[in-house]
Amino acid sequence: MNLATADLLLDEIRLALGVPGLGFRSPAEPLTGGYFAELFVLHFDDDRASLPADVVARVSPDPILAAGETIVQQTAAQQGFPTPMIHLSGGPDGPVGRSWSVMDVAPGAPLLSGLSGLGALAKLPTLARRLPAQLGQISAALHRLDPEPIRHRLAELDGRQVDLDDQLALMAHRAERSDDRELIELVRRVTATRPATSAAVVCHGDLHPFNVLADGDRLTLLDWTSSLIAPPLYDVAFTALVLSNPPVAMPPRLRPIVSRAGGWLSKRFLDDYQRRAATTIDRIQLDWFTSVHLARTLCELASWDFADSRDRRLDHPWRLMAPMFRQRLRAAV
Repeated sequence: MNLATADLLLDEIRLALGVPGLGFRSPAEPLTGGYFAELFVLHFDDDRASLPADVVARVSPDPILAAGETIVQQTAAQQGFPTPMIHLSGGPDGPVGRSWSVMDVAPGAPLLSGLSGLGALAKLPTLARRLPAQLGQISAALHRLDPEPIRHRLAELDGRQVDLDDQLALMAHRAERSDDRELIELVRRVTATRPATSAAVVCHGDLHPFNVLADGDRLTLLDWTSSLIAPPLYDVAFTALVLSNPPVAMPPRLRPIVSRAGGWLSKRFLDDYQRRAATTIDRIQLDWFTSVHLARTLCELASWDFADSRDRRLDHPWRLMAPMFRQRLRAAV
């Protein structure tokens, strides 16, 4: 993170709050882990700012995605869901030149913080005891929120995906633009085999262990960039897919072992979610939503490759999984 960004953001916060003398009591601290946005902690020196003394700032390159993310996170927090409350936000017209938000600092560390493939394998007994239940808990809580306030506010944003229909249309657009004939056909098959689904809820769209912080028994969900109003299995299928196919680098000889362990964690998560949500998972729907996420991942990678080379995100974990995801999607549809 360029620390000059924090200074420019301070100018915007001063103006928004009407506190021209606001400053930092210590330098901004960059946070790692974001592929889409820049994150850092700000430490203010003036309690007249009507903000917490320490906040997380998020600076995003896409104003539409940033606006949608702010709406979902802010409304979820207002409904009592465990995600950082956003205190202030702004668009790309100010000194920073990008959209930004300022939110509470969330306590804890990601559920799989600092684990490599070997580390995950070594900690498997501990993960087996807590990880499926933690993910089941926060997923079921999320899907109990009222989706209508979020749906209405998202619909006011021109160009922002609101629901599953929008997501499928975006996938088709990205596939067509990539000129990958096989991907175009795979996306067409996924859309053509859409089953009847349950009522839509608030979905995170990227609910995996690295986006959930744990502080003892307290869980906090972060990063709402991919959120949608969609049937609950849209989220559940994604979480199960990530658990069964962990996108972490590891020696090839360990991949089958970790995959088997991941499949077991995925099953435990599905069982826990069913219990907490008082529902029975429809396997046809689950398989179809898994195909949606396989296709969504491949289409997103294709969109990065189509874009400016600076935005290709060559280190993103999905690139590690792309060959296997394409193989699975071929078999599924």
